[in-house]
Amino acid sequence: MKFPKPINSERTLDRKAREYEKQGLDCLIGGYFGNANREAIKGAVHAKLMELAGSPLKFSFEDIGLFYNSWAQEKGLPLLTVSAIKQHLNRPMHERVWSYARHGKVYSDLKFQPQIERELPSRPDALWSLDGTSMQLYYKDANGKIKSDLYVYFVADVHSSAILGYSVAFSESTGMIAEALKMAIDKYGYKPYQLQYDAGKANVSDAMQGVMSNMSRVHFPCMPNSGNHKYIETYIGHFQQRVLRLYEEFKGGNINTRSENSKANPELLARLKKENRFKTESDIISLFDEAVSKWNERGEKRNKYGQFTGESKIARYMKPHADRVELNYFEKISLFMGQLKQPYEYKQQGITITLGGVKRNYIVPDADSIGDFMFNGLYVGEQFNVRINPLSPDFITLYQKNKLVATAHEKDKFAACAADMKLRPGDAAKIRQFIAKQEQYGYEHAMKEMERQREILFKQDLKATGTDGFGWQDMPKKEWNDVQGSAEDTRNGMADETIDARRAALMGM
Repeated sequence: MKFPKPINSERTLDRKAREYEKQGLDCLIGGYFGNANREAIKGAVHAKLMELAGSPLKFSFEDIGLFYNSWAQEKGLPLLTVSAIKQHLNRPMHERVWSYARHGKVYSDLKFQPQIERELPSRPDALWSLDGTSMQLYYKDANGKIKSDLYVYFVADVHSSAILGYSVAFSESTGMIAEALKMAIDKYGYKPYQLQYDAGKANVSDAMQGVMSNMSRVHFPCMPNSGNHKYIETYIGHFQQRVLRLYEEFKGGNINTRSENSKANPELLARLKKENRFKTESDIISLFDEAVSKWNERGEKRNKYGQFTGESKIARYMKPHADRVELNYFEKISLFMGQLKQPYEYKQQGITITLGGVKRNYIVPDADSIGDFMFNGLYVGEQFNVRINPLSPDFITLYQKNKLVATAHEKDKFAACAADMKLRPGDAAKIRQFIAKQEQYGYEHAMKEMERQREILFKQDLKATGTDGFGWQDMPKKEWNDVQGSAEDTRNGMADETIDARRAALMGM
């Protein structure tokens, strides 16, 4: 039997004395031996320990020892010290098993799964990486309240790690992503070969997927819950800690940041608040733009004096390359008219599309902009391929067989009550016009069209199929009225032949 290391300090002596008071002579025996060695931990004992360690309630090792030893006494199995249990469970071959049940797939994959080693893209625009995060800067709103609720969506070139575009809002949306991409396209004039992004709702929406298909030859979401696959997450972390942290308004990075040096100084923030030195929202956005420029102009390394050396990120990005695609003005605009995956039916309310959680009805309006009676009459019930620009969702274009049919606009909404109509006086007149057109293009239109068709048949001495002897279905209204009039004349003795007969009778008298 081996004993622990010899006591060589007063602190150790004091601790061992207190352990002796609680445990007796057991405190002199190494915990890795205890009253059962590794050979005793097998079979049912191992299974019980794995069950306890894998509990999603995440029992401490002390609790695992308590629960196991209570169970072991009932079963007549050997007792184990907490130290022996911990040593057994923390063996890599065991931990990688119970960790998945205890901590979940995301954590355990990142800790235990081997990772693929990837080389950086060989040229600019080969791969753009996209993602959004909190801006991490405090600002003062219009009411003087200190906030940090701005959200930023980034577009970065992976070859150079340059930030090409960004957009600022309060939450991630399809329009926000399109704005960040548009900044990158407009500012530098190139489009990527591949786009990389997560499976967030805004990224995988039909409207955004159409834009991404226009913009790149390859695009698909990264593996869910795996930051290792998204280059942009590393860039955002470095950007925050190496550039944004130089500003007084810096919030301190992600809440998971462990290093104290990466966190904001609360006393500094309190002083800024007390002295009313926080910037406004517009000023903080300008400051953020300045920070992006600093990031792009920095070299990759520092010399012994702390100075940045080497080629800047943006210089690396702007290096000419034969495979990059430069865009003209028309191409820059057309990139953002993305085609939705599924065709849409033109219904009574037009075409209904939900974009960014907002349901929109699109119609092809008449020349007087009152309703869509003309287009509805021709195309209701037909299917169209739809293209939409997330930056200008107030209109869409409709296609059939790759040919443009019409441009549809968001349907007008009118006030539903008299009180609101007083605030919007033009609504009342438009509603009256709309109701008049409903009459014009409803029953009235249908009856006129049926009459026109009867006239065509009558002129060709034809009758509508299956209507022989049914009367008005066989002839235009005018001719049917003449027939009806003749019958009435005969019944009243006013028909020509009746009058002639009476005249002859009178003459004979």
